[in-house]
Amino acid sequence: MTEKKQILKSASIISLVTIVSRVFGYVRDQRISFLLGTTLSADAFVLAYRIPNLIRRLVGEGTVTAAFIPVFTGYMRDKTTEELWGFANKLFWTLALILAVITVLGVVFSPFVIETFSSPQDHRESSFPEAIALNRIIFPYIFFVGLVALGMGILNSYHNFALPASTTALLNFSIIVFSISIVWHYFNSPAISLAVGVLVGGALQFLVLMPQLVRRGMRFDFGISFSHSGIRNIARVLFPRFFGMGIAQINFFVDTFFTTARRMP
Repeated sequence: MTEKKQILKSASIISLVTIVSRVFGYVRDQRISFLLGTTLSADAFVLAYRIPNLIRRLVGEGTVTAAFIPVFTGYMRDKTTEELWGFANKLFWTLALILAVITVLGVVFSPFVIETFSSPQDHRESSFPEAIALNRIIFPYIFFVGLVALGMGILNSYHNFALPASTTALLNFSIIVFSISIVWHYFNSPAISLAVGVLVGGALQFLVLMPQLVRRGMRFDFGISFSHSGIRNIARVLFPRFFGMGIAQINFFVDTFFTTARRMP
């Protein structure tokens, strides 16, 4: 009965937080539409946010967490506390390195990213330079969302579900704040303000998890390893999950591309 109550409590908390996040998401979309409308800046913002948002869905919506939790809970059960957090620290910094490389490449090759992942309907020269600039602001969000997924996995392993589930609401809240006139007037355009809001939201998502991670035993001692047995076990599980859970997102993107593509002469 105790286990059933725990499951019911966790499900209720996640459901409540999800509802709050959806409300914030509705307000966010309303504010974006109000500020940008159907302007070229709106097209540029959608283009810039498309790839980071796709990666967020692949990484942040259960893929990394699902691969990480079985390995981490195995360490909780079979290893000492020192080995457990040694593994967690190495995984954190190894993942941070990988995400940093992806982020730098995404920023440097932003023109190629925008060109590759846009449809012919998006090819309006006046919106492309702005899309590239916005993408360079938003792309580092990937760095934070990957680390958030890892933090969520650790806290979920300790049956802490409320705080990790609330991180999405923080992202939406940040975008809403940066859509308010008193804030966006400090930037060159509303689109830039919204892009900064996405980046700040990603940082907040990670920062809000840090106190709980430290409380559990995470010390963030620097150490990178691609040969650690636990990290290799996660990698073996992660790639099939990326394919299985990410195929729907990739399929949606491909459908969007061909739906919006214009017939070539």
